[in-house]
Amino acid sequence: LVGTANVRVYYKPGTYAGSETNAGAWTLLGSQTVTGGSGFIQTLYPLSVSPVLIPAGQTYGFLIYSGNSGSSGFLATRYRIYSTVNVSDGNLTLSGGSGSCGGDHLNNPFDGSTTDRAWRGIVHYADRWPNPAVASESPFAFTDGRINRRDPAAAFAVYPHPDASGGLGLVIYDAYADRLLLEVTAAQIAAVADRPAENSLIAASPDGRVSLYRLFDGQFQAMGPAASGKQYGVIFPEISSGAEYRSFEE
Repeated sequence: LVGTANVRVYYKPGTYAGSETNAGAWTLLGSQTVTGGSGFIQTLYPLSVSPVLIPAGQTYGFLIYSGNSGSSGFLATRYRIYSTVNVSDGNLTLSGGSGSCGGDHLNNPFDGSTTDRAWRGIVHYADRWPNPAVASESPFAFTDGRINRRDPAAAFAVYPHPDASGGLGLVIYDAYADRLLLEVTAAQIAAVADRPAENSLIAASPDGRVSLYRLFDGQFQAMGPAASGKQYGVIFPEISSGAEYRSFEE
């Protein structure tokens, strides 16, 4: 990658072939701002988005898109090839051959495509889906400072966050960490007893969907809706990115 770009990752069940210009076939998995280098570079830059569960024997298509604003702007690292790429390690097979290329270089990855293109990178995967109720079972680990760092099925991300007073509060973002759902100040946390007589609400989002509680045993609990329609929760003893925690759905 040359320059700075908001890199987006899309996926779809089934092969990408034939759906290069069908925006309705794709789901946005996540996005991340990535700053690259300059000139002709070979560096690989990490991109952290939520994982996707691919059933055994199934094929999924992926699109990694940064846009292309021409020679003076950013450019995704794509290599021209003259044959279809198929690589496998015995567990996972990766095939490629198309690149997004259309009129709206910055915003629309589905307005055209070109053949004989290959993506260069490293895929991190596990051969089983971890139990989201047991954080220690997850082989994944987000490194952006969130408390629920080993939970790939998280409905939201909980972060320690210094507030304007200099005290330590927290913020809760959506699963892709690009939309703020709830901000809680140190004063709001201090207003509730360390060990209340019963589970007590500290703060809730304006729509009431996401909330933070202080439990009777002194722990914190964040709750909010999951994609499954259930409630997703995270319980943790302290506001620290290194805190042990437990997550669940109910």
